[in-house]
Amino acid sequence: MWLHLSPTIGLPRPLYLCLCYLPPATSTHHTHLPIPPLSAIASDIHHLSSIHQTPPDILLAGDFNARTANLPDGAAPYDHTALSPLIPQLPPDLRHSPPSPLPPRLNSDKTINPQGREFLQLLCEASLAIANGRTPSDRPGACTCGNINGRGTSTVDHFASSLPLFPLITDLIVLPHVPESDHRHLLLSIRCTLPTSPPPPAASPSPSIPRFRYSPTPDSIKAYQAALAADPDLSPTHLSSLPPNEAATTLQQRLLHHISTLYPPLPPPRPNRHPNHQRHQPWFDQECKETRRRYRAALQDPTSHLAHHLSIQYKKTHPHQESRL
Repeated sequence: MWLHLSPTIGLPRPLYLCLCYLPPATSTHHTHLPIPPLSAIASDIHHLSSIHQTPPDILLAGDFNARTANLPDGAAPYDHTALSPLIPQLPPDLRHSPPSPLPPRLNSDKTINPQGREFLQLLCEASLAIANGRTPSDRPGACTCGNINGRGTSTVDHFASSLPLFPLITDLIVLPHVPESDHRHLLLSIRCTLPTSPPPPAASPSPSIPRFRYSPTPDSIKAYQAALAADPDLSPTHLSSLPPNEAATTLQQRLLHHISTLYPPLPPPRPNRHPNHQRHQPWFDQECKETRRRYRAALQDPTSHLAHHLSIQYKKTHPHQESRL
């Protein structure tokens, strides 16, 4: 299964992730496949590389049932004449060269099987390098598969990356064994750099507008209108000669000045000493008193259902409380 990851997530090039499971070479599933699995993967890589002007990044991940020991992969020079005829050769312009020497690959599994040799030939032809055993957390090249009974371990689960993508791989971790499974989970970390957009321009702080509590009267309204008409700063000629922002500030300041001068402010409202206080409800108080009276009467009457129930609960909990004390 192939997944396409766009460069918008912070990658330099398009990335194609192939999630694989290759049955063992001795499995009967191979007889039902039209072409060998590794040959199909090589054909897909050839096709994906041909539809882009610049070769994209390739990342293979999964259980390949390929035991490769420490044989060289796509990070080392290879001999094209020794390639398996089952794996088609890629055109030379689609091959990569490592941008910098990769660290040597370590592997705790020293066994090589035929499917491992074919897997390495695919990596060499497609210029892919195995990440197992090359990261800080997997320097020993830990085994990824072990029998549930504890008999035998191997490294058959791999991450293989194209060489230009390899510098972005920060780590690979082989997690502990999962119960009821003979494979261990692999965690690969890739550094993505999202494009940084310029910060938005800082908005100019809007002047704070004070709030007034006033009581206008007919006389104060007339005086306010006369003050606005006589103010030279509020004349249309003066305001139109100013820049828009300065004209708006002048208009606001003059209006607030005349309001505070002509309209006498009202005294501030008295604070509410009881913000959650509700008005008196005689019917509610009477119901509460009646309910409390009936509750006390039921407790004092040994024949009531409430007293009988509380007595049963007391007999159940009292020995437990005594034992705790």
